[in-house]
Amino acid sequence: MTSRHNSIILVFSTIIIKTVLVLLFKAKSVSPQIRERIITDSEALIHGVPIDFSYNEGSTSSNSNLKSVPGCPKSDEGYPWVYYGSPKKCYLAGEQGPCMPDQSIFVTSRSAWGFCNCNCFKERKGNVKNGQDQFCSGVTSRGVIIEYVFKSSLRKCYTLFEQGPCNEGEWLVKTTGSTIAGQCEKRRCPFNQIPLQVDNNRNTVCSVRPSIRATGTGILRNQCGNYGLTFSMLRQKCVPSFSFRFDP
Repeated sequence: MTSRHNSIILVFSTIIIKTVLVLLFKAKSVSPQIRERIITDSEALIHGVPIDFSYNEGSTSSNSNLKSVPGCPKSDEGYPWVYYGSPKKCYLAGEQGPCMPDQSIFVTSRSAWGFCNCNCFKERKGNVKNGQDQFCSGVTSRGVIIEYVFKSSLRKCYTLFEQGPCNEGEWLVKTTGSTIAGQCEKRRCPFNQIPLQVDNNRNTVCSVRPSIRATGTGILRNQCGNYGLTFSMLRQKCVPSFSFRFDP
């Protein structure tokens, strides 16, 4: 009786083992369903989106553009999502996000984290000399011409002739010596004015910042390609190729 009982147990054990092996084989042969995480809400451009490590574009995207960092949504027309803030969230590179006006989220080739930089650096591609301050001029959305400095030591962009990282009563200027850098000195003009020249009595002549009339041409969605641009469904506008990599 014991022998028969053991035989029955052996048969059932064999059946169970075979069933488990078949199920494991089928599970391995079926490719996992990977969902694409695509953002369509434009509010995410301002407030960012939570990190979700169940999606990783790096293992699913086949295009040659920069891919979003792990846990962030699929890149938008070549613009990747990167980490920013504390607690960290995903923000789209090239957009203002949590940055100051006239600044955008930039990325570096050495980190999954983005950082805020002035918009006029968008055309600066590739590496720059490490440790040196960088300068650029840009036009604000109101048409005002402003010169900026990226302080490499602080990894931040500031407006020249404003207080920036300086003490009270000082402003940030561009030095003209052997090393060009952003340097603090005593303010010589009223608030919202900049020095234009020095008169014959060596007095500083101050004036408001120069400006130009903001102009632009509306481009229809189906005409983006005619201008070398791509239409972004998320941002509802034509966008140029991604060029926001900046390695200070």
